[in-house]
Amino acid sequence: MALRLLSHFVPLFIAGNAPKVVIDDGDSIDIEALFADSIAQERTTELDLEIDGEPVAITLWSLKCKKTVRFGGTGYNFAFLTGNNRSVIDYAPSGVCLPNETL
Repeated sequence: MALRLLSHFVPLFIAGNAPKVVIDDGDSIDIEALFADSIAQERTTELDLEIDGEPVAITLWSLKCKKTVRFGGTGYNFAFLTGNNRSVIDYAPSGVCLPNETL
């Protein structure tokens, strides 16, 4: 149950807008702490771009999570595009953009 909730909220954890979720079934499990523990490797890259003559700062956050963190579909690789503290697009490598509601 905890890993399923974790997978559901990953786009919000990445966007920095996740609710506080704690499962208390004898043992207390903080879902955000479980997410942090599931990150095996991470890298952050800052990009300064210009779009339509305006400067734009973009932060790329690359995460490698344990395979227990799964999303819709059968693959293990997903990209979450976020902005303004929300997930905008969930992208699977198959080339299909998934609406956020499919999580």
